Amino acid sequence: MSSAVGVEIGPTAVHVVIAERAGAQTRVAAIHDAPCDTANLDVLTRTLSQLRRSIPITQPILLGLPSTSTILSTVSPLVVNVQRAELAVQFELQQQLPFELAAAVWHYRWLVPTRTPNPQRVSNAVVVAMKREIFDERLACCRRAGLSVQAVIPSAVAAFNAWHAAQRTPQRAASAALIRVLNDQSAEWILWGSGGLQVVPVSSPTPEALAQDVAAAWSALQGQPSARALSVWVAGASPARRPVQEALSAQGAAEVQPFDVAQAAAAGKARPDELEGAIAAVGLALQGLGSVRVSLNLLDRLQGEERARAVHHAAVAAGSVLALVAIGLSLSGMLEVRRRRMDVLESLEQRERLYQSLRPDVRALLQRQQHTQRRMQQLERAAVEAGALTDAVAQVAAVLPDGVWLTKLDGSRPVAGSAEILLEGRAKTFQDVTQFLDRLKAIPGVALVKPLSTSVVSDAAAGKEEVVFAVQVQRSGGRR
Repeated sequence: MSSAVGVEIGPTAVHVVIAERAGAQTRVAAIHDAPCDTANLDVLTRTLSQLRRSIPITQPILLGLPSTSTILSTVSPLVVNVQRAELAVQFELQQQLPFELAAAVWHYRWLVPTRTPNPQRVSNAVVVAMKREIFDERLACCRRAGLSVQAVIPSAVAAFNAWHAAQRTPQRAASAALIRVLNDQSAEWILWGSGGLQVVPVSSPTPEALAQDVAAAWSALQGQPSARALSVWVAGASPARRPVQEALSAQGAAEVQPFDVAQAAAAGKARPDELEGAIAAVGLALQGLGSVRVSLNLLDRLQGEERARAVHHAAVAAGSVLALVAIGLSLSGMLEVRRRRMDVLESLEQRERLYQSLRPDVRALLQRQQHTQRRMQQLERAAVEAGALTDAVAQVAAVLPDGVWLTKLDGSRPVAGSAEILLEGRAKTFQDVTQFLDRLKAIPGVALVKPLSTSVVSDAAAGKEEVVFAVQVQRSGGRR
């Protein structure tokens, strides 16, 4: 039998769930709630210490942090090289952070089943980041309380994992709209769909306004692909849960139903009302048991660095024993390792610069493709309306005086509600030009005849002067 401990640090309480798995059956073995001012680090440390002794907790925990402390997003990086896909995610994440990435801890997961991006198309990745200073403070509270932390996960992601584990059919799990009521004045929308995972917090000054604000937020989110769900689930143990459910049902945008956490893990000895407020803690425990849809862990990089340091320390110890025998060889090996690391770093920097330089080119190609498509649409419309242009040319030719001849006819410029034709030509005299303009005005359907320019030029071959003119003709009722 395997077990896992999920500890959620909420806005006003700490929730602890111990889940056990025997075969295919998952059940909640224990659940505890401790009211606490989690913003006060000393109070939080004392509360965690009391929970560790009273439960007791003897194994590493999975820690859940509130959405207000983390930044959760879904990015679509342009993957040029699969081996360097992490650089693409890092670049996209930096665009959304209000601080430097070096001052944050972050982790990501690809949404495709194989977790391997396809360089031929854009792949989505769920990424979470947190300011390192706040992250270190929460870890320090756990360490001072005597707790060992196995993973750090945003509470909203853990709540979504609990919902996903409760869905028995792929159709029901394809999209999700989960409203999680945290307390009488705050809640959060958790949206899941083809576009990825999104968390939208909602807060209100009074408990009475929370239900209306949640319904208003849902109306605003309806236009997003991730919010196009057939059903809305309502979770949370706060007394504001029922008014929120009633407000959403009255809106009539989707089927509204309460979320039963016991569908994800059997309640065991826990009361139903206790489980309702511990949905995130249940999701944390499920991740510890290895059965979640989105497995994020802000400790992943630090744990990898610790493993690397452990390997490095072991290598240094072995090298110390051999150093008495082969100092020269050890020194040369260290210099070679340093050179290779510098080569790898330089290679990574070159690939990052290449990614940044290729991104504008790809955008330019997409814009050029869109321009070509628009021109093709214009040509298709011109082909359809070729008959109307032919009639217009025939009418212009019919009223052409003997002393006037055209050198250019352009009917490609559209005007809203009319067809515009640009005529350029030559005439023997100004009287011929005036006669031509009067005849154009007399053509049925002509709305405007606007002279653009007239000038006198000399024809060296004929030894005569000619009038060069340009005129704009607008016909009403046409469209190009």
